[in-house]
Amino acid sequence: MHAGQRFAEFAVREARGVSPTYERLATAVSADTALLTLLTGLPPAKQQPNLLFGVIRLLGGPVDDPRAFHDFTLAHWPAVLAELLARSTQTNEPGRCAPLLPVLASLRQPLALLEVGASAGLNLFPDQYAYRYTGTPGQPGPPHLPPVPGRADTSISAQLGTPRLPPVPGRADTSTSVQPGPHHPPPVPGRADTSTSVQPGPHHPPPVPGRADTSTSVQPGTPHLPPVLDCAVTGAMPAARLPEVVWRAGMDLHPLDVTDPADVAWLDALIWPEHTHRRTRLRAAATIAAADPPHLVTGDLVDDLAALAGQAPPHAALVIFHTSVLYQVPPERKSAFTTLVRNLPAHWISIEAPEVLPFRDLPAPPDDRLHNVLALDGVPLAWVEGHGQAMTWFGRV
Repeated sequence: MHAGQRFAEFAVREARGVSPTYERLATAVSADTALLTLLTGLPPAKQQPNLLFGVIRLLGGPVDDPRAFHDFTLAHWPAVLAELLARSTQTNEPGRCAPLLPVLASLRQPLALLEVGASAGLNLFPDQYAYRYTGTPGQPGPPHLPPVPGRADTSISAQLGTPRLPPVPGRADTSTSVQPGPHHPPPVPGRADTSTSVQPGPHHPPPVPGRADTSTSVQPGTPHLPPVLDCAVTGAMPAARLPEVVWRAGMDLHPLDVTDPADVAWLDALIWPEHTHRRTRLRAAATIAAADPPHLVTGDLVDDLAALAGQAPPHAALVIFHTSVLYQVPPERKSAFTTLVRNLPAHWISIEAPEVLPFRDLPAPPDDRLHNVLALDGVPLAWVEGHGQAMTWFGRV
């Protein structure tokens, strides 16, 4: 795939409906001969739209105006090139813990977590975040998340309301409405509340502004204000709970440090322009990680994985996982990794695009946009959107 095709596909399959700014910018770059000429001389891994856009944002350049983006990139190409060659796409999206959670909950506890391609390790804290799953109209909503055995119950129970908002025209009214409490903002006027919801407690950040709180939620027992990870669920998601994690480790070719402002600035630059909610939860997740840093090592996913896995406590169930990592790995190394991880005494959870980690007999994805496949021990379970914001369950754990 040449550079122009990469940007055109990114615009249609990844940015459309998610980031109008990046859809417009990627479309423009896909036809920008001057920029494509510069990019074509780079290795394929350095031609990724996310990488280029993140570098320009890191350098203070504009991404909201394609013409200004073009001019800035050409004028500062030596600096842009240096950053492209030195960096990789290390999007450390805590939202991807939302699809991981029900799988982790299905395993024997306690858990030892090992993340491959960990970046700054923010996905190593699934037990420290709050989750809000929203059912799709016409589908059963996901179950409430029970407390972890032996842990004080700090979850939020459902508050079923009585009055209902007018249904959305043309949509069957399948809702359970919300009873607003003292800390619970009222629903958005004119929008049907189509799911089970909760009344946030004193440690529960408010919903995204302008969005009705139409969710099922849980809070971990933690003194920090946890980020709330929203995920729209279609299909029969299995019961979930906060896992009991007793060991966390990760490896990356270039691990990032959440206590280093420069590394956090790079993580911030990788977040898409309109995604203020993701930027907010990045800061909250980084605060949690900085309070109890995970064990992150510089290492290769083939050469160094077994040694790191051997450090896990023997009484815990070892879980090796990765999310949107293998597309950056050459085919022969990817094959060596999958062979290795299948033979280690561990569970293996993957969230990767189907063209990157293929599976047989997958059901059709929900639409034409890019969807990753969530799998446990090589068995596919669900389609997952790129940042964990939605998933469609079709398998069983």
